[in-house]
Amino acid sequence: MTPVIHKSPPPRKRTVLAVDDVSEMLLTIKLILKDQYELCLAKSADAAKQVLTRTGVDLILLDIDMPEMNGFEFLAWLRGSGEWQDIPVIFVTATATREFITRAIAAGARDYIAKPVRPTVLLKKVDDAFIEPFLSRLVELEELCATGRDDQAAAVLEAVRGEYMYLGRTFETSSLLDEITTLVNQLRDFPAAALKTRELMEELKSGGPYASIPAQ
Repeated sequence: MTPVIHKSPPPRKRTVLAVDDVSEMLLTIKLILKDQYELCLAKSADAAKQVLTRTGVDLILLDIDMPEMNGFEFLAWLRGSGEWQDIPVIFVTATATREFITRAIAAGARDYIAKPVRPTVLLKKVDDAFIEPFLSRLVELEELCATGRDDQAAAVLEAVRGEYMYLGRTFETSSLLDEITTLVNQLRDFPAAALKTRELMEELKSGGPYASIPAQ
Protein backbone atom coordinates (compact mmCIF):
# COMPACT_ATOMS: atom_id res chain seq x y z
CA MET A 1 0.00 0.00 0.00
CA THR A 2 1.38 3.38 -1.00
CA PRO A 3 1.81 5.64 2.04
CA VAL A 4 -0.18 8.86 2.12
CA ILE A 5 2.07 11.88 1.57
CA HIS A 6 1.24 14.75 3.90
CA LYS A 7 1.95 18.14 2.38
CA SER A 8 3.37 20.85 4.61
CA PRO A 9 1.03 23.79 5.23
CA PRO A 10 1.58 26.96 3.20
CA PRO A 11 3.69 29.68 4.82
CA ARG A 12 2.11 32.55 6.71
CA LYS A 13 3.58 35.73 8.09
CA ARG A 14 4.16 36.46 11.75
CA THR A 15 2.95 39.82 13.08
CA VAL A 16 5.46 42.26 14.56
CA LEU A 17 4.39 45.32 16.55
CA ALA A 18 6.90 48.20 16.45
CA VAL A 19 6.50 50.86 19.17
CA ASP A 20 8.44 54.12 18.87
CA ASP A 21 7.48 57.78 19.23
CA VAL A 22 9.67 58.74 16.24
CA SER A 23 7.88 58.27 12.91
CA GLU A 24 11.13 57.92 10.97
CA MET A 25 12.17 54.98 13.15
CA LEU A 26 8.86 53.23 12.58
CA LEU A 27 9.21 53.74 8.84
CA THR A 28 12.74 52.32 8.89
CA ILE A 29 11.58 49.20 10.72
CA LYS A 30 8.65 48.79 8.33
CA LEU A 31 10.85 49.05 5.25
CA ILE A 32 13.26 46.44 6.60
CA LEU A 33 10.68 43.88 7.73
CA LYS A 34 7.64 44.37 5.49
CA ASP A 35 8.55 41.65 2.98
CA GLN A 36 8.89 38.95 5.66
CA TYR A 37 6.45 40.02 8.38
CA GLU A 38 3.11 41.70 8.95
CA LEU A 39 3.81 45.06 10.62
CA CYS A 40 1.75 47.03 13.13
CA LEU A 41 3.07 50.47 14.11
CA ALA A 42 2.40 52.43 17.29
CA LYS A 43 3.79 55.81 18.40
CA SER A 44 3.05 55.33 22.11
CA ALA A 45 2.42 52.69 24.73
CA ASP A 46 -1.29 53.53 24.74
CA ALA A 47 -1.45 53.06 20.97
CA ALA A 48 0.39 49.74 21.34
CA LYS A 49 -2.18 48.57 23.89
CA GLN A 50 -4.95 49.34 21.41
CA VAL A 51 -3.17 47.27 18.75
CA LEU A 52 -2.92 44.33 21.14
CA THR A 53 -6.67 44.36 21.80
CA ARG A 54 -7.53 44.00 18.11
CA THR A 55 -4.60 42.16 16.53
CA GLY A 56 -2.71 38.96 17.26
CA VAL A 57 0.91 40.05 17.86
CA ASP A 58 3.82 37.58 17.82
CA LEU A 59 6.72 39.93 18.68
CA ILE A 60 7.17 43.50 19.92
CA LEU A 61 10.00 45.86 18.97
CA LEU A 62 10.00 48.42 21.76
CA ASP A 63 11.64 51.84 22.10
CA ILE A 64 12.79 52.94 25.55
CA ASP A 65 12.48 56.72 25.64
CA MET A 66 8.81 57.48 25.04
CA PRO A 67 6.54 60.07 26.69
CA GLU A 68 3.91 59.13 29.29
CA MET A 69 4.96 55.45 29.53
CA ASN A 70 8.51 54.44 28.64
CA GLY A 71 9.63 51.09 27.31
CA PHE A 72 10.44 49.56 30.69
CA GLU A 73 7.08 50.64 32.10
CA PHE A 74 5.26 49.21 29.08
CA LEU A 75 7.16 45.94 29.39
CA ALA A 76 6.25 45.70 33.08
CA TRP A 77 2.59 46.25 32.17
CA LEU A 78 2.84 43.62 29.42
CA ARG A 79 4.39 40.99 31.69
CA GLY A 80 1.61 41.55 34.22
CA SER A 81 -1.19 41.61 31.66
CA GLY A 82 -1.92 37.90 31.63
CA GLU A 83 -3.23 37.80 28.07
CA TRP A 84 -0.07 39.18 26.41
CA GLN A 85 2.56 38.38 29.03
CA ASP A 86 4.36 35.79 26.89
CA ILE A 87 4.89 37.93 23.78
CA PRO A 88 8.67 38.24 23.24
CA VAL A 89 10.02 41.79 23.37
CA ILE A 90 13.15 43.18 21.73
CA PHE A 91 14.22 46.63 22.89
CA VAL A 92 15.34 49.08 20.21
CA THR A 93 17.51 51.64 21.94
CA ALA A 94 20.29 54.19 21.58
CA THR A 95 21.51 53.26 25.08
CA ALA A 96 23.14 49.83 24.95
CA THR A 97 25.33 50.00 28.05
CA ARG A 98 26.13 46.97 30.20
CA GLU A 99 23.80 48.32 32.89
CA PHE A 100 21.00 48.69 30.35
CA ILE A 101 21.44 45.15 29.06
CA THR A 102 21.35 43.73 32.58
CA ARG A 103 18.20 45.71 33.39
CA ALA A 104 16.53 44.73 30.11
CA ILE A 105 17.08 41.02 30.69
CA ALA A 106 15.89 41.29 34.29
CA ALA A 107 12.75 43.06 33.07
CA GLY A 108 11.91 40.20 30.72
CA ALA A 109 13.17 41.45 27.36
CA ARG A 110 14.35 38.80 24.95
CA ASP A 111 17.07 40.92 23.33
CA TYR A 112 17.98 44.43 22.26
CA ILE A 113 18.94 46.22 19.03
CA ALA A 114 21.12 49.31 19.13
CA LYS A 115 20.23 52.44 17.17
CA PRO A 116 20.92 53.34 14.43
CA VAL A 117 19.29 50.12 13.30
CA ARG A 118 21.22 47.98 10.83
CA PRO A 119 18.91 45.98 8.51
CA THR A 120 20.92 42.75 8.79
CA VAL A 121 20.92 42.91 12.59
CA LEU A 122 17.19 43.67 12.81
CA LEU A 123 16.26 40.86 10.43
CA LYS A 124 18.53 38.35 12.16
CA LYS A 125 17.24 39.10 15.65
CA VAL A 126 13.60 39.04 14.61
CA ASP A 127 14.15 35.81 12.65
CA ASP A 128 15.90 34.25 15.66
CA ALA A 129 12.95 35.07 17.90
CA PHE A 130 10.83 32.70 15.82
CA ILE A 131 13.28 30.05 14.64
CA GLU A 132 14.82 29.23 18.03
CA PRO A 133 11.58 28.03 19.69
CA PHE A 134 10.87 26.01 16.53
CA LEU A 135 14.27 24.35 16.74
CA SER A 136 13.65 23.54 20.41
CA ARG A 137 10.43 21.82 19.40
CA LEU A 138 12.33 19.79 16.80
CA VAL A 139 14.84 18.72 19.46
CA GLU A 140 11.90 17.42 21.50
CA LEU A 141 10.47 15.60 18.47
CA GLU A 142 13.82 13.96 17.69
CA GLU A 143 14.16 12.70 21.27
CA LEU A 144 10.63 11.29 21.32
CA CYS A 145 11.14 9.49 18.00
CA ALA A 146 14.53 8.14 19.05
CA THR A 147 13.07 6.68 22.24
CA GLY A 148 9.95 5.28 20.58
CA ARG A 149 7.40 7.40 22.44
CA ASP A 150 5.04 7.29 19.49
CA ASP A 151 1.91 8.91 20.95
CA GLN A 152 3.87 11.88 22.28
CA ALA A 153 5.86 12.13 19.05
CA ALA A 154 2.69 12.36 16.97
CA ALA A 155 1.35 15.18 19.15
CA VAL A 156 4.60 17.16 19.01
CA LEU A 157 4.77 16.60 15.25
CA GLU A 158 1.35 18.21 14.86
CA ALA A 159 2.60 21.24 16.81
CA VAL A 160 5.71 21.37 14.61
CA ARG A 161 3.61 21.33 11.45
CA GLY A 162 1.41 24.09 12.80
CA GLU A 163 4.40 26.29 13.66
CA TYR A 164 6.16 25.55 10.38
CA MET A 165 3.63 27.53 8.38
CA TYR A 166 5.07 30.69 9.91
CA LEU A 167 8.62 29.95 8.75
CA GLY A 168 8.04 30.82 5.11
CA ARG A 169 11.18 32.94 5.07
CA THR A 170 13.37 29.86 5.42
CA PHE A 171 14.00 27.63 2.40
CA GLU A 172 13.35 24.19 0.90
CA THR A 173 12.58 22.27 4.09
CA SER A 174 8.96 21.30 3.51
CA SER A 175 9.88 18.02 1.77
CA LEU A 176 11.77 16.87 4.88
CA LEU A 177 8.83 17.74 7.10
CA ASP A 178 6.56 15.79 4.76
CA GLU A 179 8.88 12.77 5.01
CA ILE A 180 8.92 12.96 8.82
CA THR A 181 5.13 13.10 8.88
CA THR A 182 4.87 10.01 6.70
CA LEU A 183 7.44 8.12 8.80
CA VAL A 184 5.61 8.91 12.04
CA ASN A 185 1.95 8.71 11.05
CA GLN A 186 1.98 6.10 8.28
CA LEU A 187 5.09 3.92 8.42
CA ARG A 188 5.59 4.19 12.21
CA ASP A 189 9.34 4.15 11.59
CA PHE A 190 10.47 6.26 14.52
CA PRO A 191 14.25 5.71 14.25
CA ALA A 192 14.12 6.94 10.63
CA ALA A 193 11.92 9.85 11.71
CA ALA A 194 14.50 10.81 14.35
CA LEU A 195 17.23 10.87 11.70
CA LYS A 196 15.11 12.96 9.35
CA THR A 197 14.28 15.37 12.17
CA ARG A 198 18.00 15.83 12.86
CA GLU A 199 18.52 16.42 9.14
CA LEU A 200 15.81 19.08 9.16
CA MET A 201 17.41 20.80 12.16
CA GLU A 202 20.82 20.83 10.50
CA GLU A 203 19.35 22.26 7.32
CA LEU A 204 17.62 25.04 9.25
CA LYS A 205 20.84 25.88 11.11
CA SER A 206 23.20 25.78 8.15
CA GLY A 207 21.32 27.61 5.43
CA GLY A 208 19.58 30.89 4.68
CA PRO A 209 19.23 33.67 7.26
CA TYR A 210 19.75 31.28 10.20
CA ALA A 211 23.26 30.14 9.36
CA SER A 212 24.72 31.62 12.54
CA ILE A 213 22.48 29.72 14.95
CA PRO A 214 24.73 27.40 17.00
CA ALA A 215 24.20 23.67 16.86
CA GLN A 216 22.12 22.09 19.62
